Amino acid sequence: MKRIASFTFFLLILISCKSSEIDPTSIVGKWAFTGITQSNRFNGMSGPWRVNPTFVAAPNSFWEFTKDGCFFRNGKPGAECCSGGNKYSVSGKKISFTETLACPNVSCLACGGWQIEKIDADTLILDECYGKNKYVRKQ
Repeated sequence: MKRIASFTFFLLILISCKSSEIDPTSIVGKWAFTGITQSNRFNGMSGPWRVNPTFVAAPNSFWEFTKDGCFFRNGKPGAECCSGGNKYSVSGKKISFTETLACPNVSCLACGGWQIEKIDADTLILDECYGKNKYVRKQ
């Protein structure tokens, strides 16, 4: 009996540790770009983390994910050519967008959404298809 109880306990711990789900509400809020970025290389590996030398933090620059599934950039609808959309959803570690912006004069690479690499109370790291970017929570 003791072995069965130990096995069950170990199995429950193992299952709970392998969860790749992210609570969709954890992304809700305003996030400011830090200027810290990591490029994705063609061989599938990531380059080193670096500070983008051309980045100048605008004091009111932020991205916002709302409870009702809206995505905003600096308080305006978030769809831009080849990037994001006005509505979002989170499934697993993936952010998918709808209400995207059509850009007939721009040739965009298919992305299929962003991956959440890390999220905690004050840090968000997103793989936005072409590279990873670090954000900090504003509110």
